[in-house]
Amino acid sequence: MDPMQILIIVLVTVLTVLLTIVGIQAIFILKELKKTMSRINSIMDDVETVSHSIATPVQKFSTLLMSLQQGAGIIRFLNRIMEKHKDGE
Repeated sequence: MDPMQILIIVLVTVLTVLLTIVGIQAIFILKELKKTMSRINSIMDDVETVSHSIATPVQKFSTLLMSLQQGAGIIRFLNRIMEKHKDGE
């Protein structure tokens, strides 16, 4: 065999082995990426649950404050009416 043919066969063999190794490593990397994405998804679900559990009481507290503010406005209105009624007597 010609030395050039031997060199080409050796190079093709080496490249085939290297590409096989790179392919296997790529598969392992993709598996790790899948695990990581699954963990991130789980974390995001937990964050959503926590934010929802925080948002609900804050919303209820805001509604309570708005109700108290409206109640205070009604009391002020009634006080003005009573003062006018007293002044009128």
